[in-house]
Amino acid sequence: MTDCALCKAAKEDSYRIICKDEYSYAMIKRDLQVKYHILISPIRHVEDFKDLTAEESLSLHKMLSSVRKHIFDVTGLSAVALLNGFKHISQDHIHYQIAPGEFGVWNLLQAWLDADPKPEGESWEQYLDLSKEDKAKMAEELKFKCQ
Repeated sequence: MTDCALCKAAKEDSYRIICKDEYSYAMIKRDLQVKYHILISPIRHVEDFKDLTAEESLSLHKMLSSVRKHIFDVTGLSAVALLNGFKHISQDHIHYQIAPGEFGVWNLLQAWLDADPKPEGESWEQYLDLSKEDKAKMAEELKFKCQ
């Protein structure tokens, strides 16, 4: 799909990629909400998880596991994997979002219930306007060989 933002980013913004194999890639998100906010996606444009090949599904989930472990090893932070609900999907190309922090799913859900729809504050805004160079540096900090 030529107008897919994730397909374009995988080709044009390779400086954000931290890990890639034959079927999947992980990259620093363009508009980060937290430091080391990562997207993990199949390389092939896929709009529904049921349409993944067995190889793509295995690759995607191995990468998800590897990236979460790598973020912990590098930063000491837990990393929660998220999928948007259908009402909030911003890309047709399926992807996981990885959000590292000092929280787990329970904390995240509790904060979610108490939060405004668009939270503001330091943890949200400080990463929104990072330069290409800052994102490249962040990606470089996290690069590793996929297993």
